[in-house]
Amino acid sequence: MRNAYIATILASLLLLASCTTTQRANPISLEVTGKPVTEMLTISLSEAELFEAGYTYGQWVLLEIEGVVLKAKIAPAPAALTSTLVPHEETSTLYAPLAIKEGGKGIMAPYREPSGPSSSVSFSGSFVFTL
Repeated sequence: MRNAYIATILASLLLLASCTTTQRANPISLEVTGKPVTEMLTISLSEAELFEAGYTYGQWVLLEIEGVVLKAKIAPAPAALTSTLVPHEETSTLYAPLAIKEGGKGIMAPYREPSGPSSSVSFSGSFVFTL
């Protein structure tokens, strides 16, 4: 019986060690070597269509186009630090962040998928047990 416990503990340690020693991508520095345009897309949604559907300025939206997902903020004008969707009378224009300039420095790092809902449960408060 004792040998079974020792074998289980050793197997658990080996599994834990193998999970923690996997090679992960390292962040690397980058430089913007060119930025030909700030306008990324023109889409077929008018300002009236957006507002009638309940969208407002300052709201974050996800655009899924041909399987590509883009995140942008609806704004009356292009913004410096975020991708923006600027509605016009007949169409809307998606802009890249204006603060990104040629020669700008940055970093690329691995993307971590957001974790799903937690499976743990926590209880707080006072509990009284009577027999």
